[in-house]
Amino acid sequence: MGSFYKLLVVFLSLFFLSPLLAQENPINITSQSMMLEKNKNMVVFEGDVKAVKDDMTINSDKLIVYYGKGREIEKMKAMGMVRIEKDDGMATADVADFFNKEEKLILTGEPRFTQGPNSVEGEKITIYLNNGKVLVEGGNKRKVNARFIPEEKNGNKR
Repeated sequence: MGSFYKLLVVFLSLFFLSPLLAQENPINITSQSMMLEKNKNMVVFEGDVKAVKDDMTINSDKLIVYYGKGREIEKMKAMGMVRIEKDDGMATADVADFFNKEEKLILTGEPRFTQGPNSVEGEKITIYLNNGKVLVEGGNKRKVNARFIPEEKNGNKR
């Protein structure tokens, strides 16, 4: 397994794990509208949604936050032109589902992760935050495509 692949797995895990699981820090969400559905324990944000937590930003057309007792986040679903940015990495997809208890993030709808010149894409990207595993799946519509550019060291490519 190449060094970039190992770095990618670690980065993807840290990219999503630390900001979302740390419940003590607030999430700031802006949108054109917000609807609380108390009987369903959910809040729906629509229109130019921007959610910021620590140094991570999630942009989408719609964001649904499902919460449990004590208002802890159980699940979040971002839909429509999803873009997640943190540090020098970015993930894009049509839909991003985050499951807090399972510590899992699923990107679908032309998901792609890029870090500098390196990228990976497929039909579905599942990130298991608790153990650092990343599963990129292809399918009938789209194969897995990974592009890794070796780092330059002392002017020489490795």
